[in-house]
Amino acid sequence: MLRRALRAIFILVFATALVGSLVLWFLLRVPTPERPLLPFPADKSCAIAITDDTDYFQFETTAPVYELLNRCGARVTKTVWVFDHPDEPPEKEGLSLVDPYYRSWVRAQHRYGHEITLHSATAGDDKRETTFAAYDSLRTLFGEYPRLEIFHKSNKEAFYWGADRLPNALLRSLYERKMQSRFEGSDPESPYYWVDRSREFVRYVRTYTFNEIDTWAMCPSMPYEDPATPDAPLWFASSNGRWGGDFVRLVQPPNIEKLKRTHGVSVVYVHLATGFDTPEAMAALRRCATDPEIEFVPAGEILDRLRLIQLIRDHLDRGETRWVLPTDLKPQLTNLSVEADLAEAWVSRGGAADSIMDWEIVTSAQASDSPGSPAARMNLEDWLKQVDVELVWSEENVFHQARTISRVEKWRLVAKWLRTQLTSPT
Repeated sequence: MLRRALRAIFILVFATALVGSLVLWFLLRVPTPERPLLPFPADKSCAIAITDDTDYFQFETTAPVYELLNRCGARVTKTVWVFDHPDEPPEKEGLSLVDPYYRSWVRAQHRYGHEITLHSATAGDDKRETTFAAYDSLRTLFGEYPRLEIFHKSNKEAFYWGADRLPNALLRSLYERKMQSRFEGSDPESPYYWVDRSREFVRYVRTYTFNEIDTWAMCPSMPYEDPATPDAPLWFASSNGRWGGDFVRLVQPPNIEKLKRTHGVSVVYVHLATGFDTPEAMAALRRCATDPEIEFVPAGEILDRLRLIQLIRDHLDRGETRWVLPTDLKPQLTNLSVEADLAEAWVSRGGAADSIMDWEIVTSAQASDSPGSPAARMNLEDWLKQVDVELVWSEENVFHQARTISRVEKWRLVAKWLRTQLTSPT
């Protein structure tokens, strides 16, 4: 009797471990997604977009890094603080736009083509009116609101942040035990609440960070809308290049070659003020910025392109020849490319896609390519001249018919993010 009970317990434990391992494998695996449409021109193989958190900015360490980027013609997303915070002195946390010399320098970087956005309004907690004032200041300085928001570490005004990023009550409870910070940007009773107006100011907000270089493979739905955060802007993920050493590891040549081979997109989270003035980090930046196969542009541009691809793919999947697209995304149309097999499949069907069949043709063509030999591509604008498609530019914003992340993909994102937090917290 005892032996039978022990055998039953062993079978139960073994089966539970097996099922758990299979679930974990499914959540953590990173398959190469279908990519018949790409967010960079046909003469490029991949894209890198850097988001530079402004923490610890001082001219001595950071200005030389931007001088290198400017010499190479590489453009990044530079975050700023608009105001000083009384509890966070600028000589410790980093300069804000209150400093006239820094403000002049930031405006010069904007003229070079760098994207300027907020890393929250200040280095400390910002109430609703302070956040709105910071966005209005950016619009006054640069002529428009920024495309994206990068929350600063534990600022209370961050919305749906911290434990709220987790889709399970148990996980949220465990996370809150470890991380004591409380975020109130989505709490209507809080003076830090502002998510209700966030879409007026930005299109995208950064969320999960991973150690893998191909951010698009880790989060193929980005930029995405989350049903759990319906009033928030669209979310996007990033790859971990936090400090100079992390960036050197992330962009080592084998990783870059894989990114090229799979036509990937890396949205890299960095602090250019910390550890990037070393010979190793400067050399890694120069190698990426001067590589003719890499599209090196700000994150906002890449996210607009990915959003445009989502909308175009929806039209293709529905077999439509009249494409209605937001005018706000029109400038990025010239920067998209398409696999030649998709163009051929479309033309052979008289200008009408057969939805899944077309994607299967393109996917099989991609799979047959030898490693390191990308499939023939052409710029999307050239392809559109060969097919019977009517483009209609509408006044709808980028949130119209947004790509909604599924529960399964959300769990996969969380599993990968938690694995990253265990090995190298970001």
